[in-house]
Order: sequence, then C-alpha cells, then structure tokens
Amino acid sequence: MPRLIRTSPIPVASVYALEDLRADAFDWLARSIALGNENQPCFQNDPNWATLRDDPRFAELMSKSPLDSGRNHHSLRLNLGSQ
Repeated sequence: MPRLIRTSPIPVASVYALEDLRADAFDWLARSIALGNENQPCFQNDPNWATLRDDPRFAELMSKSPLDSGRNHHSLRLNLGSQ
C-alpha cells in the first residue's frame, strides 16, 4: 500500500510556478488560501511567484487572501535562546 505524506500546498505551488506550469500553480495556491494561509506579503514579494503576478488569476486569489494578520502561518518557529 502506498504511503501518504502530508505537505503544505505552498511548496507544491511554488515548484509548479518555477516550472511555469501556471494552471497547476494556481490550483495549489488556491488550495493554500482555502486552507487558511493568509501570508499575502509572501505571495506578493517572493520571487518564486514572479511568473504568476501578471496573470489575472493571481490578483483574483490575492483578493480572497486577507492581509497577513500574524496568524495561520505555515512555518516552523525555532527558539534559539540568547546568544
């Protein structure tokens, strides 16, 4: 039986964007936003998304993604302590 691995939609969308597979990239970016990723500054500034920004679908998805409110981040935070 195949083993399933969970992953965030963002890395998948990013790979598709970098490969200029726009339809797949938009599909996975939409999934990320639907799952609650509200990190709009990342979407608008990360170079991985540069090939998608001129597409009207990008603006449409950004209108569905509220500005980053400091919640729903899909990232790992490390406490490195004082140095």
